[in-house]
Amino acid sequence: MDKKDHNYIFKPKDSCKLVLIGEVSMSKNELDFSHVEKPFTEYRRTFILDAIRENKKSHTINFLTELDVTEVVNFFRAHQVKTGEILSFTAYMVKCLAQAISENKEMHAVRQKMKKLIMYDDIDVNILIEKKINGEGRPYPYTIRAADKKSFWEIQQEIRSVVENFKIPRFHSLPRFIRKIFWWKYRSSARLRKKTTGTVGLSNWGMKGSVCGWPVTASFFTIFISIGCIMKKPWVVDEQIKIREILHCTLCADHFIIDGIPLAQFATRLRELVESGSELLKK
Repeated sequence: MDKKDHNYIFKPKDSCKLVLIGEVSMSKNELDFSHVEKPFTEYRRTFILDAIRENKKSHTINFLTELDVTEVVNFFRAHQVKTGEILSFTAYMVKCLAQAISENKEMHAVRQKMKKLIMYDDIDVNILIEKKINGEGRPYPYTIRAADKKSFWEIQQEIRSVVENFKIPRFHSLPRFIRKIFWWKYRSSARLRKKTTGTVGLSNWGMKGSVCGWPVTASFFTIFISIGCIMKKPWVVDEQIKIREILHCTLCADHFIIDGIPLAQFATRLRELVESGSELLKK
């Protein structure tokens, strides 16, 4: 601080505060308190805060990766030009994720208390459906049951149907103490987990953008994939550098159940499915 421009008083006994007087002082009447108010909605007081509290109890490891989705993006664009239909990349990723887990079902194992792991036959993938409420887009969970046994086209149709006819769950309007009882049982019951949220999670943070990165989040699922955006990047293909469409995504795994090496192996298989994808897109 320049002593020539400002007078100052230092009060060591008053929590070491530096009090400014003179030119920099400003009365309350001179402050501008103009603002816009927005309600802190019940949705955020319940759904968001519950998810944050539960995520804090998880022990996760994150695997950040990039996937070359050029062939898939070209297929989607060609289909749109030919038919006018915009295909769902979320549906495509759900199918790839379910297919990869069906080949290694330990990736969606659920703890039954601390005694055993339950690996269900069906792969139930939990996604977020955006619903407009009072002009505000709010994500709500929806579970695609037996996604491994459905085609990409069936999953896409199911998502579109749900978006149009989605009913907001009433769970989030319940009192906090009832929700706490639910979450306590949820952590120890594999059956309740499968019934309410499925066994795998997927979140699409945005497929296009000028600024790109890897979304990193905690999760109460055994395995959870966060999809970032797609950007054009230089990429090595057949020993040559080419411009490709690159998807940023993050695999988040429960370290109680999945270790780093198995997660890396699973990520390799998921990458193969996502980047090839020709078989999964067949009707």
